[in-house]
Amino acid sequence: MRSESGSALVIAMLISVILALLGISFLMIAETESKLAQNEKRAAQTLYVAEAGLRAVKRWFDLTDTSLGFPPSAAVDRTLRRVIDENDPYDPADVTTADGVVGSYPYYKQGVDDDGDGVTDLFDPPYRGQLVHELLGTEDGPDMRIDDGDAAGAVFLADLSRDLLGDFPGEPGGVTARISRIDIYAPPYTPFGSNWRRYGLASVKVTARVYRDAGGTLEVLGENAVKGVLSETPYRAPHGPLHSCRDVSFVPRTGGEVTVRWGAISSVGDVVLTTTPGVFNGVPESLRRNLPFKPGVDQLWPPDETDFDNLAAAIDGEEIEDPWFRVLSGGTLAPLSGNQPYPPSIPALPPPPPQDKSNLIQNQSLVVCPKYDYDMWKGIAHSGAQDVHYFVSIGSGLFKENGTGPSVNFQAATDGKEGLFFFDTTDGVPPTDSNGDDVYENLTQAIELSSNWTFKGFIFLNASSVRANGVTGQPVTVHPPGEPFLDLDLDGAYDPGERFINLVYPTTAAEVDDGIVTDTLAGGAVRDDRGVAIPDVPVSFQGIFYNTGVFEATGTGTFYGTVIALSGVTQSPADGTEDTPTIIWDEAIAGDDWPPDGWNLPRVVITEWDTDG
Repeated sequence: MRSESGSALVIAMLISVILALLGISFLMIAETESKLAQNEKRAAQTLYVAEAGLRAVKRWFDLTDTSLGFPPSAAVDRTLRRVIDENDPYDPADVTTADGVVGSYPYYKQGVDDDGDGVTDLFDPPYRGQLVHELLGTEDGPDMRIDDGDAAGAVFLADLSRDLLGDFPGEPGGVTARISRIDIYAPPYTPFGSNWRRYGLASVKVTARVYRDAGGTLEVLGENAVKGVLSETPYRAPHGPLHSCRDVSFVPRTGGEVTVRWGAISSVGDVVLTTTPGVFNGVPESLRRNLPFKPGVDQLWPPDETDFDNLAAAIDGEEIEDPWFRVLSGGTLAPLSGNQPYPPSIPALPPPPPQDKSNLIQNQSLVVCPKYDYDMWKGIAHSGAQDVHYFVSIGSGLFKENGTGPSVNFQAATDGKEGLFFFDTTDGVPPTDSNGDDVYENLTQAIELSSNWTFKGFIFLNASSVRANGVTGQPVTVHPPGEPFLDLDLDGAYDPGERFINLVYPTTAAEVDDGIVTDTLAGGAVRDDRGVAIPDVPVSFQGIFYNTGVFEATGTGTFYGTVIALSGVTQSPADGTEDTPTIIWDEAIAGDDWPPDGWNLPRVVITEWDTDG
């Protein structure tokens, strides 16, 4: 009808408007989704960058002065330090701003250059003992900060970012990813009774950004932060050259000696040192001991300072086979009989005869096994760090690194190598003793080392037994332990003023097996915290050798460090006709400076990640 003409146009216009509105809304939704996707992309990119930065900081502790992108002191701000009170670490008011005065509240590592290279030891041990060494800062007042708001910090972080990331994320338009800040401060604290205990060595917070260069001005496209907790890698459980978590049957070879030197043989179970009752042939003569109150503490006799001085004078100029040798047994110790402790032999001059037995200690519950946790060390081996290796058992005594690549036996995998090596069980699960017979059913087959095998570092092995036979080694430098001392406060550490036995240390490889002469009347003698360097000692293994199975003490080869056998130490045949390997204690393993500089072993591990910024 004429009156209705033009209605189609109106309807078409309404529909067009509705469709246009719908189109606009879809475009807005698409734009929003695009921005959300872009934000998620930037969040992921900055997360990866921050994680890379945290791993770089870890390497600074592992390989001080030599790791990738190691920071110069000028780029590290230590003046922000706010020192917490460890009695109440989470009270924000209970902190003290560092004043830069050594002896008061110094900056972290202020004036510390123990290696004398003219550079502050920012990431070197020790990490405890004094305020200047321990990380005690807060998140807003860290011990160390590297920030791109500082000129030196900006240059360093830009270089570090390029080294770690290259041109990541590789987008046009001047888009770059950078680490913008690194903070290092105190670790978390956990309640322990009425006190607090540090959970780790340090907290590390790394902030990362993605920028776009907008005509010379950097526009922040995304930011993220990652926090992590660094803990010291727990190497320091051993306190002697040979540890057995069950029995020890270590019979001296005919006419020879027990070839364990410079420390304690420790056994949770029984110990057999000879098959002849009452005969001590082959057991090295040592100094007189008191009964220790805990493992790792060596208590000399007599405890009275005056009597100790008299003993020191009486043995002046005498040759002691091994001033540090002792045996700690949780069970019986053949050929001893009767109760413990044995009183030191009198008169004071060292026998024979009679041989002093006070350093041979049995039936002591204080003896514990320095057991290494399977899951934790497997996790460290899986970390992907440099010189950290994980091997999967494929049967027949063969392994594949990370389960791929060529098949190798244990000797081929480790010969001439350095680092941390973990060899898994047959089924990749913790050692299992399902029937309670003290035998783990899922250990790999027995291993025998031969020829000129050498290794330096840490080995975690899950083999039924391991034996060194005909291993010759290479010349290395060894250090005897520090001079024995009268530990008056029983803290296991030498304190100024405590009496000690002054020794004339051997200086050549030929003298390592000889006795050590006392020089207790030397005027003005200062205690040696570590013996003199002895070069060119033929050694096949240096470091910590841990086996879940048995250590077979028959054959030849020299181990410098410590050997730990979870399933015990045996010797076959047990008649003493076969040679025994030599195990020499490296006392540095029990201290703060192991692993040594230059060894490619992780000093720290990342024990906690927080990726929520």
